[in-house]
Order: sequence, then C-alpha cells, then structure tokens
Amino acid sequence: MSFRAKAIYVVVTSLFLVAFAIPLVGLTQKGNLQDLLARVDSRLSSLQSLSASFDQTREIKLTGEKIEARGKLYLKKPKEILLDYSQPQRQKLLFKNSFVMM
Repeated sequence: MSFRAKAIYVVVTSLFLVAFAIPLVGLTQKGNLQDLLARVDSRLSSLQSLSASFDQTREIKLTGEKIEARGKLYLKKPKEILLDYSQPQRQKLLFKNSFVMM
C-alpha cells in the first residue's frame, strides 16, 4: 500500500472512530484507556459496512486558495473504502486491500 493510501486509510478510520464509535461507548464512564479501547473494539466487531456524507476543505498554503469537496464515504469490512466525490468534479477513489484505484 502506498504512503498516500495508508495516510488516507488512517485518517478515515480515525474520523470514523471519533464520529461513531466513541459516542457509542460513552466517555463519561469511568475506566482506563485499555477498557475504553476494548469496549470500542467489541462494538465495532459487529459492524460490517458504513456510509456517510462528507465535506472536505483543503487550503493551498502557497496561494491561500481553498478547495472544497463533497461526496459520500462507503466503508466495507475488512479492507474496502470508497470515496465518491460529487463536487468539485465527479470522481471515485477506491481503497481495496493494498490497492488504490481512481
């Protein structure tokens, strides 16, 4: 898997955890980090697929230009992620196993 593919996979997985898994577990419960991770893992083990809409904003530091994109994210276990961009141009980015396809 290329560096870019790994980086995108890590970012998407992290966003998924923050947006969906941690609120399910409940941060107000007492316990240490290992307990929290064990509860998150047990909740995610039954999850097989996920879809979500996303808005993405990037800024080109050299010019200060902001680029906005929108689309849908599809996640299918064990290792398949599809980013289906609808704006600014129609584009699909598929991460499957160790391959990246556009």
